[in-house]
Amino acid sequence: MTQVDIAALEKVAEGEGEIRVTKRWLRTVVAQLKAAEAADRTRNIFDRMYGSGSR
Repeated sequence: MTQVDIAALEKVAEGEGEIRVTKRWLRTVVAQLKAAEAADRTRNIFDRMYGSGSR
């Protein structure tokens, strides 16, 4: 997802404009959200195991 995509989504979320969404684009967004969620869980596990001051 590009910065242009993110800006378009932000405008739609604010109630301005509209965007065309393809299945491929939506699958990409969902995959990126899942990856971000997994990275957050991994970070939390690391912090619990080693402490957040290790970074």
